[in-house]
Amino acid sequence: MFNVGRYWDRRYRGGGTSGVGSEDEAAQLKTAYINDLIKTHGVRSIVDWGFGDGIVAAGFEVTEYTGLEISLAALRVAREAIEYRPRWSWILYDGYYPPPIHGDLALSLDVIFHLVEDAMYERHMANVFASAPLVCIASSNRDEEGAPHVRHRRFTNDLPRGWDVVEKPPAAQEGDIGMWVFEQIRRPRREGRR
Repeated sequence: MFNVGRYWDRRYRGGGTSGVGSEDEAAQLKTAYINDLIKTHGVRSIVDWGFGDGIVAAGFEVTEYTGLEISLAALRVAREAIEYRPRWSWILYDGYYPPPIHGDLALSLDVIFHLVEDAMYERHMANVFASAPLVCIASSNRDEEGAPHVRHRRFTNDLPRGWDVVEKPPAAQEGDIGMWVFEQIRRPRREGRR
């Protein structure tokens, strides 16, 4: 069976990168998009679920950052690529059970379509949406098999209850890789209850 952690470890140890979505103009566009979210929503802390080689994260203008990754090789590459910043941390985890972590904004950038195992995909979705009241996902949104390390999913069918779509790609691009933003619905407090 395909093992996503081993795949990325081998890729990064062999000098590979996170791929075209994290290079050159694509990386700059993602970084600018996230920095705009940071400013617009007053984000002070980010939880990044799968930071890869760290190229996109390197440009984030945020006080506190926690990056989680299943590949030890990716963690080493990102630590070397990004100069030390206080209140920035990098965590290796198994893809299922992270330490308790919470921030203002959770990121899943180009991760979902690399989670070919259903169990890991389901845990990823649960972890991402449990870690912040604002979530940004860069992903395709269609069901389609790909290379051994790619499985596109219509992930919007699997959102937990209580979330609104704040931004999404234009309708013509919804199946392509695009940026999605979700916000947790705030329930009004009932008067008279304490």
